[in-house]
Amino acid sequence: MVSRINVRMITMSQGQVELSLPERFELAAADMFWVPPEVEVIERPEITYTRSANPNPLYNAVARSRAGSLAEVRRLVSEVLAAHGGASRWRVFSHVEAPGLVDALTEAGYAKTHEHKLMVFPVERELGGREADPRWRVARIETVEQLLDCREVTERAFERPMPHASRERLEEELAGCADPDGRVARFVVYDRASGEAASAGGLTLDPRFGLGFLWAGGTVPEFQGQGAYSMLIRARLDHARAAGLSHVGLYARLDTSAPVVARRGFTCEGRMDWWERPAQS
Repeated sequence: MVSRINVRMITMSQGQVELSLPERFELAAADMFWVPPEVEVIERPEITYTRSANPNPLYNAVARSRAGSLAEVRRLVSEVLAAHGGASRWRVFSHVEAPGLVDALTEAGYAKTHEHKLMVFPVERELGGREADPRWRVARIETVEQLLDCREVTERAFERPMPHASRERLEEELAGCADPDGRVARFVVYDRASGEAASAGGLTLDPRFGLGFLWAGGTVPEFQGQGAYSMLIRARLDHARAAGLSHVGLYARLDTSAPVVARRGFTCEGRMDWWERPAQS
């Protein structure tokens, strides 16, 4: 599904406006095609956000915003507060001029929680870091069993439990990433000797902007520093190249994934911070 605001921006880019890499990644990240049906997407030229009865801030988040004045900033913040009610997240980008946005968010009870660098890699380049190692086998997820391996890796790598998913929900999740021509691909890296899942992560393709988004990439503790994560990046890079994209990238946290991908040749093209407001008691 191509959103209205993104079509408008693409038309602009084909005319007189040339979108920068940070602008392209911002718009690609604001495409909410992946949210469950029960999550409402509000999208206008000045803002894109989601709202849901599910209290997860992932589904109550501002993906992008534009405001030309302080009065408009305050109006947008008030609208989002009314829409979310409870926990809320707002993405603040370094390349977007937003007069008074940080002050308005602070007054509304938001606080900066995570800082990110936009780390980008051109697909025609060779990945830095470790060479491909035959110890590892990379599989694109095509079965529920592989999806369960991916969920286990994510839990252990990020040290947080994944929400319970029924078999029906797992089948729906699998359908969203196993289509050979689909926009989402997920991968698991296995140790050939033991068969254990060592690393896992996803890739979202956006051919409109020539971009691939890397997300949820992680390695379980006992396999860290042994080349599994490099194999995971390489597999996603190869997939993006085969799809005809020009760049892959991610919003990498300053103190964790940003230095990891920098060592492999990714460069910083901007910043994005999460501002979050907890549920009010």
